[in-house]
Amino acid sequence: MKKGMRVLLLLFAFALAALTLVSCKGEEPAEYKVMLSYGEGVRVLSENPVYVREGESASFSVAFDEGYIFSSVGGATFDQLSGTVTVPAVTKNTMVDIVAEKSDVDPSKMLKFIFNRGSNLDTSSVVPSLEIPAGTLITVEAKDMSRAFVGWRVRGEYVSRERIFTFRLTEDVTDKNGAYNLYSVYQDSNKLIYNLNGGSVNTESTNISGNSYSTVSVKGDEVTVTYSAKYLSYIECGSLFYDDGSFTREGYVLTEYNTRPDGTGEGYSLGSKISLKPVDDKTPTLYCIWSPDTEHSLFVTEKVSIERPATEEYAPHWVESGLKIVGYTGSDSILTIPEKINGRTVIAIGAGAFVGCDFETVILNRFIHTVEDGAFVGCESLRRMYFPDSMYSMSNAALDAVSASGLTDIFVNATLAPRHTKSFGFFAAKLSRLMASADENRVIVIGGSSVYQGLGTEYLEALLDDYRVINFGTTRTTHGFIYLEAMKHFAHEGDIILYAPENSSYMFGERELYWKTLRDMEGMVNLYRYIDMTEYTNFFGAFTDYNQSYRYKASPTTYESICEVSAMNKYGDFLASDRGGLSSKYDDVYYITLNERIKSKHEGTWDDANFQEQNKDYTDPENITWCSFTDEDFRSNMNRAIASAKSSGALVYFAFCPVDADKLVDAARSLEWISAYDALILDTFDFDGTLGKAVSAIFAHKYFYDNAFHLNDIGRAYRTYRIYLDLAAILGISEEDILGFTELGVGFDGCIFEGTSGLPDVTFTPED
Repeated sequence: MKKGMRVLLLLFAFALAALTLVSCKGEEPAEYKVMLSYGEGVRVLSENPVYVREGESASFSVAFDEGYIFSSVGGATFDQLSGTVTVPAVTKNTMVDIVAEKSDVDPSKMLKFIFNRGSNLDTSSVVPSLEIPAGTLITVEAKDMSRAFVGWRVRGEYVSRERIFTFRLTEDVTDKNGAYNLYSVYQDSNKLIYNLNGGSVNTESTNISGNSYSTVSVKGDEVTVTYSAKYLSYIECGSLFYDDGSFTREGYVLTEYNTRPDGTGEGYSLGSKISLKPVDDKTPTLYCIWSPDTEHSLFVTEKVSIERPATEEYAPHWVESGLKIVGYTGSDSILTIPEKINGRTVIAIGAGAFVGCDFETVILNRFIHTVEDGAFVGCESLRRMYFPDSMYSMSNAALDAVSASGLTDIFVNATLAPRHTKSFGFFAAKLSRLMASADENRVIVIGGSSVYQGLGTEYLEALLDDYRVINFGTTRTTHGFIYLEAMKHFAHEGDIILYAPENSSYMFGERELYWKTLRDMEGMVNLYRYIDMTEYTNFFGAFTDYNQSYRYKASPTTYESICEVSAMNKYGDFLASDRGGLSSKYDDVYYITLNERIKSKHEGTWDDANFQEQNKDYTDPENITWCSFTDEDFRSNMNRAIASAKSSGALVYFAFCPVDADKLVDAARSLEWISAYDALILDTFDFDGTLGKAVSAIFAHKYFYDNAFHLNDIGRAYRTYRIYLDLAAILGISEEDILGFTELGVGFDGCIFEGTSGLPDVTFTPED
């Protein structure tokens, strides 16, 4: 025997031996049994059952008795033209059920199905043909997610608005030619139309001249803005023009944009955000709303010069020499401060200008940058003010207590290009995601920087599948409950809101506004429309601090270009190149009590003895002063905001901020203390519950980035998964359906899974 033949025989023997060993070990057979189950009206014409190898498909030929037509098939596909049931990629013994239903339809009658696809991505379960049996069940799907889907249209009428539409082809739905002519209809969701509504357009303005992210066209009374795909992939909503004089009208002041020309629709503040989804199958249109100047002769004025505080690039709207209003002799219910009187720009309002006036609404023009103390005194009817966000000098003393007591609505209009970009990201992108998902169920996470630093939004969305996740993290010094209060307008039944505050008075009911809150609301000034301003103090002082210490010293940009420079991804998660390691580079202390005396207001003055003297142990059931946010003022303001959010129909839960275990004070390391904090939250505030327990939010030191509540990208992944597990309990996800830590893979923006297949024990073990 030749050597080559002997080698082949030996290889064959080894292979046979290996197969014998596998068989002896009891592995599954190479073939699987596939059987078709059926009931009345169905006949199987081919062999049943059949046996196929793993990964192969099984096919059956079926027919239906007279008076019956196809209804459904489970776990397989059915080609109604050929009468073939196909079970693809078999991996186990399989039973497939096919069902028929009684019908008067004559399947021998041939009808036409014409599929007019609005996108090449759209699919149909039945290939269009000139001869399709009557009674054929057809499923079509609109798959182009880059555009707004309007619906399925037949003979000029919509038969469904759902992206997946199933119908039966019968004679009563066809036209006179026996054809079912189906159209999938899309509407571009990248356009916005402004209607000048009696005004004019300044084509030289920054907004109108456009930029690389949008183009602007003017035709008659309409100005159309078309946003680029790159911009919409990040922002998702339209950024409304701030007031740089793009729209003008002689003798009028632009107050807002509105969905109706008479101003009775939904109003939008200048410079805010709007969803670009079609309205009644049409591109959304906003009308300029104009308020006529108050009669010029009713004002007493004097000339004034106020030096420009910044370069013209930083303050292009600034007018140095103009008029100051020092008196008023009218009795109008709406006071509109003109942009010009006798050709001079009105730039200031003096002390005592409006004393004892009865107006309900005050509209400040975009050029006013100075309002002196005592300008509005005894104006007890004042309820609403339109306020330019470029105001440079206006203290809270501009209004006395009488004038401020009823001022519930302050509508802020952007009159300067945005500044808030690289340092803290573009928080208004978060509002855009919220508005763009208005017709979906969402998990809306509101909190400080521990949210945008420590949440993997894309990962959590994948875990939850049926929910969109909105990361509304901003900063610790933001009044987070403002966002809670505003959710009465943006959230809806089916949403879950998680409030995850850090240890700051500004997140636990502090009424005194801080300028960073106003900074973080840049680009989403419409939020001011949905909060009661009488519940907050220091609005005007905070705005003056904001502009003098920040905006007039920062370089302007555009809403569109922010996606190029922001440190956040499109989900609202903060990303940095050095967040992936396990090194910690900070010296900070975090107290699980979240007492605002420890941080924000008296930072550096706290000590254990002082704390124990002022705030007794909450474990004493007779004492409720353990933390100062249990003060009635804090408690009532927080619960007011929680009630506002609940009024939307959403569920509102308290979620715990991540905490570095190494940074806890000794007193806070006991299970008794931490459990008492859980109880404190539920006893103090009217949440629907807490998301998990405080102890599960305490992580090992190595999982933090640059302070005691900023997780690195490994900690972000772990915390996100823990949030998912706690949400699973709320949503009623069964234990067998809960996904594993890396079951969906590890390729999610901002998350590093450290190569592990399971969730390590990253949390803190409290002392007994």
